[in-house]
Amino acid sequence: METDIVHFGADSSTEALESLVSVAESNEYVTDAYREALLDREVEYPTGIYIPPLDYGVAIPHADADLVTEQALIVGLPESSVAFNSMESPDETVDTELVLLLVVKDTDGYSEFLSNLVPLFQEESFYEEVQAGNGDEIVAKIRNACL
Repeated sequence: METDIVHFGADSSTEALESLVSVAESNEYVTDAYREALLDREVEYPTGIYIPPLDYGVAIPHADADLVTEQALIVGLPESSVAFNSMESPDETVDTELVLLLVVKDTDGYSEFLSNLVPLFQEESFYEEVQAGNGDEIVAKIRNACL
């Protein structure tokens, strides 16, 4: 699985997603229809997750696998937190400090991958890497825990 790390500025979840999907498009990980599908899916099924033990948020957006040409994980580190609507309570927002764009072509093992991410998000050492904006360490920890 390809990985990319993107440091970006954004005032909204849409701007954040636009920044990350641009990387997916430029690397030809996705088809032309992916951008619209991703943005539409985020409206219908928000991906913001609040991590209570450490008081921060993560978003895990994705779109249809049939719009993916090559699997990738794009790690987005915003300059300041970005409000994403909550997965649990769509009318509420979560201030996210990490956005993981999952560009998934093969959905086998996808649920297991996601279930392994949540405990990782709750580890203080992972949170410290997010706070430091250390994309390489974040990718390494995700690879060790989930891939």
